Order: sequence, then structure tokens, then C-alpha cells
Amino acid sequence: MHDVYPLLEKTDFPKIFRGKLNTIQINLGYKCNQSCLHCHVNAGPKRKEMMTLETIDQILSFIKKSDVKNIDLTGGAPELNDHFDYLVMQAKALNCHIIDRCNLTVLQEPNKEYLFEFFRENYIEVVASLPCYEEDNVNRQRGDGVFKKSIEVLQRLNEFGYGINKKICKDLNLKFSSNASQQRKDTIALDSQGNHLTLSDESVSGKSLSQSDIDAYGAFKLEFRGYAKALQPLMMNKPPRLKDMDRQDKKTLAKLGWSLRFGLGTKSMREFLRVGGINIYDVLNETFDSSLLKGALSADAIFGQHMGPRTPNTVLTYLHRLWGEVHSGNDDKANDQIAHVLERSSSDAGVRILTNSKVKNIVLEDSRCTGVELVSGEKIPADIVVSNTDAKTTFLELVGSRHLDAMFCHRVNSVRQRGSVAKLNFALDGLPSIKGLSEEQLGQRLIIAPDMRYVEHAFNHAKYGEYSSHPVLEMSIPSITDASLAPDGKHVMSVSATFAPHTLKQGWEAQRDKFTKVVVETLGRYAEGFSSLVLHSELLTPKDIEAQYNISGGHWHHGELSLDQSFMMRPVHGSAQYDTPIDGLYLCGAGTHPGGGLTGVPGHNAAQRIIDISKSSI
Repeated sequence: MHDVYPLLEKTDFPKIFRGKLNTIQINLGYKCNQSCLHCHVNAGPKRKEMMTLETIDQILSFIKKSDVKNIDLTGGAPELNDHFDYLVMQAKALNCHIIDRCNLTVLQEPNKEYLFEFFRENYIEVVASLPCYEEDNVNRQRGDGVFKKSIEVLQRLNEFGYGINKKICKDLNLKFSSNASQQRKDTIALDSQGNHLTLSDESVSGKSLSQSDIDAYGAFKLEFRGYAKALQPLMMNKPPRLKDMDRQDKKTLAKLGWSLRFGLGTKSMREFLRVGGINIYDVLNETFDSSLLKGALSADAIFGQHMGPRTPNTVLTYLHRLWGEVHSGNDDKANDQIAHVLERSSSDAGVRILTNSKVKNIVLEDSRCTGVELVSGEKIPADIVVSNTDAKTTFLELVGSRHLDAMFCHRVNSVRQRGSVAKLNFALDGLPSIKGLSEEQLGQRLIIAPDMRYVEHAFNHAKYGEYSSHPVLEMSIPSITDASLAPDGKHVMSVSATFAPHTLKQGWEAQRDKFTKVVVETLGRYAEGFSSLVLHSELLTPKDIEAQYNISGGHWHHGELSLDQSFMMRPVHGSAQYDTPIDGLYLCGAGTHPGGGLTGVPGHNAAQRIIDISKSSI
């Protein structure tokens, strides 16, 4: 043996210093309900070695005296330790974050069902893995039936809120009830002859599809979800300035670059750069043969936008939708529950919530925001005001252009947000009958977009101030899954009709009934006798949406998601990082980065920005 210390003294290698201990991993024992061949501690059902309560108390005593904030629990199966709950509760009382390394199937063991609720209530991070994506391989390594049981437990965890954007849930202290399912609905592209297509996250099926299209769909979704995922560093932070960047801006750009280069890999990155700025029409034509499949996917790229499939940047809008799907889901019950969860969490924090209280104007004193005035005359003082309405409404109506720079007002007034989607609600005398669809399938997301030319033609009408005689339709029948929405035997149906321009040549008042008739007739081509089921109907044009919800132009996203109105240009230069030219006034909502959808991300990013600015001013 040679003394290596003198050698170390002569090296140029940087010195290593011990940092603060902030995470400890605790092995609670070797007992496990599985006997994995690859287990490095040889855990299994017959092992008896388990950490005692005395040792756990010693660990807790150490945590109290240290800077430890993260507790990583492992085993065996840590949940099989009799003192697991005690350790978790005591650690939570010390404000520690708990990580449970779970083999999943242990949650199906007798008397362990309560752990789903226990995990959720205590914000336990669940870390789980499978040794392989193939069922046979998993079962050979971990035991017969383990793969199936593991998937069942993952789905059960989804029902308790796991799989929702955990950063947002943690930051907002949100707790979802057990029915907060994130089970995504399939999309069914309707065919007038009954040869429908069913599109899920990973696969597509339909009698008319070729095997090449089926294979291409899986690869296409995987590739494009990868692109959407690569944008994560940009989406979950304030958009970086391109001039006078702060530390966070540089960090965001560095993470984005790393994600694009190494997260995607060279080949995928090159393809992303090729297709990122072009239209979805060309990309889909390169990839698929089925007209119905291409029509359905192109419709997903333009819903809520004043764009057709041939419009530049529609690949970007499609990626925005894919990213939003990952962070929101399209489950009606889960989405509806978000508002209730926010209300409950806000009330617990002492927030006063006012409804039916329209804001008349934002109050300014010496060019600083000092509160809001309601239409009722009540003035609510506040050091900080956050507006989630669109930029035009906020600045040009609630603030007033006289308080703002003329060039800034010009940029705000130039934001393109021409709503082109009408909403129709139908009260039905029964369930529509669509050839080839079961009642369960009728409860999925239904769309009418036979091919891309159909979608583009519908957009052509809107460009010239006309509604489409053959609109693209997105439908749902929520009363199938929630019977409380309609009387016995009756149903309600929600329809989004694209394209219906905000400003109609003939005026909407003279055309409302005609447009409703067009939509009913379009539905009737797929659901025979649909018109006879309609008891009542309600039409909300973009103009109605503008008036009822104070959204300029009645645009879903408070502004087009085109490249020039995205990221560090959203909503406009000078207000793209949630703060505004007026001290104390901030923006959030669909008109800010990264755009609309039920993700909660614009509000999350805005809140973090406000906190950072408040800290820097102290």
C-alpha cells in the first residue's frame, strides 16, 4: 500500500467540501411482500429484521437538531413496518418532505388500503418503479401477477390525485378528494357511415385503418409528446427576457437548451427544429394515409384558435395542447373539482372570495396600483392586484390608456384575439343514437372533422366574416357519467362549434337561429333523428362570450397562440413576465405565458414571480 495523501496535495483537482445534510434515507426493514430476484438487500416475506420504535425516535431526535428536510423511506417494503405511520406523522410535524419508495403491490395487502388516503393527506411523494415494461419480464423478476397489480395500484393512485402536476399541487397546498380521477377520455372521430376511429393517448383503432397508420400513430404521439415534454423548463417558469436577463432567465434558457439537446437527442431535436414552426397539415400528410385520422388530429391543433390546418405555427398550437393534456387531463369531474379545491384551500388560508362582484376599474395613486373599485361602489384596497382577464380588458378598460405609454397601448390593442368558436348547450329528450357507438362510447369526447380539407374549408368561411355551413364540432354528453345533470331519461349535450367568427357580416342577432339549425343538421348526419331529441338549446357566440365573461373578442385563450404571441412575447413586450408597467399590478390567466387550458400553470408562474419580486424589494 502506498500513502496517497501526498499525491492528492499535488493535484489540481478542486477541493471537496462537505455541504449541509438535508436528506436522509431510512431503511425501515427487510420485510417485503415481494421476493425480487434483483433485490440488493434480499428482502422478502420471510425476513424479520425491522427497525424498532426506539431507533425511530433516535432518528427523529437527530432530525430535530439538524437541517434535514427530506426523509427518504425504503426497505424492503417500508409500509410493512408497524411504526411507519408514526414516523411519517412525526416527520411531517417537523416540516419534512416524505418520500416513500413503494413497490406498489404492498398497497393491496390486507389492512393497507387506507394508505392511499394517508399518502394524499400527508403529501407523501411516492417513488415506484418496474424493472421492465413487459409483463412477462416483470412477473419473472418480481412474481406472478405483479405487473397487473402494479398497474392497478398506479391507476388507484391516479384516483387520489397522483399524476396531477405535483409542483402546482404542492405550491398551492391542494388536496383532491378520492373521486378526483384523471382517467383521460378517448377521442372518437365520427364517420357518417359508422366507421369511427378511437384515439387514445398511445394508440388508435378503427376498421378502416391500415396497419401502417396504426403503427405510425403510436410513433407520432410518442415523438410529439417528447417535444412537448422538452418544453417543460420553459413552460413552468416565467419566460426569459432576451435582454438584461436575470439569474432565473439564464437558468430557464440553460434548462431548455439541455432538455432540447439531451432530452430529445440529436435526431429528435433536428426533427423538432424542422417541424416546430410549420403547419400541421403538411406534417400529418407526411405521416398518415387515413383522411379521418388526419382530420381529427388537425382539429386538435386548431380548436380555440383563429387558424386552419394550413396556417403556420399550428404544430406549435398542437404541442401546446399535448403539453396541456399532460398537466390537466380532460376528465369532466376532475376538472370541475379544481374550482372547489381552490375555493376550499383559499378559505382555509383566510381568503375572502367575492362572486357576482364586477370590477369597475383598477384604482391608481401616483401611478401605483392601490386596489380595485367594484361596480357596486365598494373599494377594496390592496398592495398587489392580480388580473386574470385578458390584456386588452385589463389595460384599456380597467386601467385606462391615459395611465399608460402610448406605444404600450398600441401593442396591447394589436393583440390578435378574434374568437371563432361558438358554444351550444342542448337539453335532450333522450340519448342520441350514433351508428356503431355504445352508450359508454357516447360518453367519450366526440368530434366531427372528416378530413383536413373539411377543417380548412370551415376556416375559410371565418376568415371572411361568415360562419361555416359545415362546422367542425367537438361534443360531450356529461350526463352519461353524472346523472345529476339531467332528469331521469333526459340528457345534456355540450357542443363547441368551429368556426363561428366574433364579427359576422350579417350580424349574429339575425343569424342565431340559422346557425343553430346548421349545427343540429350537422349532428343529424351522424345521429339520426337528433333534431327530434332537442328540447331546448342555448347558443353562445364569441360575441356572447365576450359580453358574459369579459373576454375581448370572446377568444378561448385570450389571444392567438401564434409564435409572435407566445413565450416572451405573451401577451406583449413589456408585460410578458406577469408584472406590468404599473407598480403593484400583475397579470395571470390564459393571456399570459404559457397560455390557456386547465393547467393552472399561468397562475402558478405569476404567483412565483410576485413572490420573487416581493422578496427582492425587502
